[in-house]
Amino acid sequence: MRVSCIQLILASLIVCSGGAGSNSVLTKYLDFGGNGQAKLLAADGAGNLFAVGLVTESSGLGQIRVIKTDSNGTPLASFDFGGSGVDTIAAAATDVQGNIVIVGSTPSLDFPVVASLTPQSRLPAGFVVKIDSQMQHILLSTLLGGTSGRSASVGAVALDAKGDIYVAGTTDEVDFPLSGNALQTAVPADPLGVSEYGFVTQLSPKGQIVFSTYYSGSDCQNSSACMGNGTTVPTAIGIGSTGNVIVAGNTNTVDLPTTDGAYSRQCNCAAGFIANFASGGSKLIWATLLPPSQGGSSIVSITGLAVENDGSVVVVGSVNGALPVTAGAVQSEPQIPGAASGFVTRFDSTGSRLVFSTYLGGALVSAGVGGVRSVAVDAQGLIWVTGSSAPPNFVGVFSLGTPYTASLSSDGTRFISAFAAPNGASGQAIIVRAQSVPATLGPSGSLLLGGATQAPSILGIGNSAGQQVSGVIAPLTVVSLYGVGIGPPMPLSAQVLTIGPGNQRAVSTSLGGIQVMFNGIAAPLLYAGPTQINAVVPIEAANDELTTIEIVTATGTIMGPTLRVRPSDPQVFGTSPYSNFYYAAALNQDGTINSQANPAPNGSVVTIWAAGAGLFNSSFADGTIVGPKDPSYLDSYDQLEITLPVSVLSYTSGNFLGSDLTSLRILYAGAAPNAIEGMIQINFQLPSTSSLQYVLQIGAASSEAFVVYQK
Repeated sequence: MRVSCIQLILASLIVCSGGAGSNSVLTKYLDFGGNGQAKLLAADGAGNLFAVGLVTESSGLGQIRVIKTDSNGTPLASFDFGGSGVDTIAAAATDVQGNIVIVGSTPSLDFPVVASLTPQSRLPAGFVVKIDSQMQHILLSTLLGGTSGRSASVGAVALDAKGDIYVAGTTDEVDFPLSGNALQTAVPADPLGVSEYGFVTQLSPKGQIVFSTYYSGSDCQNSSACMGNGTTVPTAIGIGSTGNVIVAGNTNTVDLPTTDGAYSRQCNCAAGFIANFASGGSKLIWATLLPPSQGGSSIVSITGLAVENDGSVVVVGSVNGALPVTAGAVQSEPQIPGAASGFVTRFDSTGSRLVFSTYLGGALVSAGVGGVRSVAVDAQGLIWVTGSSAPPNFVGVFSLGTPYTASLSSDGTRFISAFAAPNGASGQAIIVRAQSVPATLGPSGSLLLGGATQAPSILGIGNSAGQQVSGVIAPLTVVSLYGVGIGPPMPLSAQVLTIGPGNQRAVSTSLGGIQVMFNGIAAPLLYAGPTQINAVVPIEAANDELTTIEIVTATGTIMGPTLRVRPSDPQVFGTSPYSNFYYAAALNQDGTINSQANPAPNGSVVTIWAAGAGLFNSSFADGTIVGPKDPSYLDSYDQLEITLPVSVLSYTSGNFLGSDLTSLRILYAGAAPNAIEGMIQINFQLPSTSSLQYVLQIGAASSEAFVVYQK
């Protein structure tokens, strides 16, 4: 039973890819820590990149991290800042000097405020932080908000050639700081006191207010979809060629200011909006809504915009319901009926006409995966987008996971290029640099550079048991390399050899002339195909802090990223990658497969399998297959014990901050019999009451949360 289960797990590591073609992409990983998340991406005039994310320091304090790289993604410097509260980040942009401006929201009394020239705000407040180009100092840090005891947040930022900072966001403050020439000098009536108002503000390079205005409407009153809560939330901002300011976002208000001749002035209670402010912010050049084609519960949500040279505006986001679609669109229908879809829509320079509008991808209802998150337009007018879809079915798309990068023609009628990367590898943000080369950021800190020319590429590497790629590995971890043209066209499984005086069985380090090198040391290979290679990290990696990946083929070497080596990087094998929960591949105490139809009794023992435990108390040669001795579920087993401490933690209320976790009884934690060294088996006792989720901790590192079916 255990042998067949291991074999099923190994078979499940193979991703089924669709489509044809490849993209030449350089993959880099930036260090946002084990529990961090990369979110934002910007570039300066020299082509340097700035990735911004959230990290947890060794003290447990959350911080905002900015990493600057050169044009090839090689880190140059980093800078951490923030307060002791839970700060959030929303957008980033650079000025002509190469300084970076980051905006978001903070509840922290100790948030670093430097050279603040705006009125003192109550917390939570929006923040605007400018860091020098060398990543050494905060040049400006100011809060934006009112003093009436409620809150504000900044959701978008753009800079002009003078270094002026344009921000947009939302507030429920009735005394948000305004300028004398404001378009709206007062908020609409709010009898329930629950409305949120949009604002647009221009700051000088030193943080002084140049103009500031509300931009909002009244709630939708009798509509049950709004429940009396009028909300206008700007999410994106751009600067036009004449100094005009284009703001986009979402609203459910009935009278958000729009202009005569606009494409639409009907909200349907859940619409996107695009507003083009004249320089100075005192009047609208044009403003339009982008409503769904039907009312009720249908929702359009804009997440990004790009301003083209001719003044037209591209907006992207997600739609739950019917979207206005133009003739010849690359996707005329939702990918999954009844589920949310991404979209790309381009308005002309007057806001009166759709140049094109198309769906893009879709989401599984149960997972909520889907939507276009970020957009950029290159010098040739190609529209580059990134987001996620489950799974994407674009014409010609190459699919390895849910996040994608794609470029569309300027009229939205055809794909120029498209690929879906492994989970965690892209989907957060995209920018386009010189020579129309895109850079795409993933939440794991993955940075994909390129996406148009045909050549083999490694698009991601991660623990084979994990749900997404990572820039971290541990020795003896079973890892998967994902990419295009990286292995033999006809997939090959592991070759088992007999080695040594004891005639031990071991897995070969070569398949079909392919080798995977970690700092020049060949790794045992479990599988090799054109889009995926499964390997085991050599034991020798424990001697290094960093390891560089290469795939050696008969026709040349495919360069991969450099990864950080840690003592452990545990992940649990499981299923259901598109659901809200990740279910472990487990056996019940009676040896049957754990499933929804066959749950484990509370208090019983279950068996799970994992990878990333690091070193054992005594290790065989790389690639050795552990012997067939079968450990008892209830007795200890001392062959190849894991060196680091092992815990299975139970979370019973969904609070993952540690206040309600319980360490469970482990009966066995060590090498999985009849599997390659590096595969581990853990037998643990379930709690007497059902737990919401579990986490495997080995040493200082923890796995992603997983679920076991139980009753």
